[in-house]
Amino acid sequence: MNFVKKSQNRGNLLRLKRINKCNLTSVTYMNDYDLDIGQCLNIKVRSYTNTVSINPQNIVYCKADGRYTRIYTKNDESIITAKVLKKFEEILPVQVFFRIHRTYLVNLSFLDDSILSKENKISLNGNTKLTVAKRRKKEFQYRLKDR
Repeated sequence: MNFVKKSQNRGNLLRLKRINKCNLTSVTYMNDYDLDIGQCLNIKVRSYTNTVSINPQNIVYCKADGRYTRIYTKNDESIITAKVLKKFEEILPVQVFFRIHRTYLVNLSFLDDSILSKENKISLNGNTKLTVAKRRKKEFQYRLKDR
């Protein structure tokens, strides 16, 4: 088990409590943290009935639903958890995930096109269309250019 102290610079890694070999229990990533998302790291999500371990690579997008968040995976399953979307925005790697709307946090690797439609919609996994907020459109296009 590794422990990393809280960073002095809040722009970097904020906190990393416990890391097991393939199990990530409590982590917060920021821009400057070098993490290869291909590593065997999972996040634990508590649903209504049990606790599920999810690899961030398998998350297509997260949708806010009041005080709950619904996580959609590439296996076409959805998991409802009693955490707000902001918590997932803090936990998931910012290199791969982007908050396109106050309701949606998307995995950029599942984008079908890197072009927004005229209605500010993006397509994920071929069948899901989500709206990009007007105020986040410019930043989203900037992130797409950096990929």
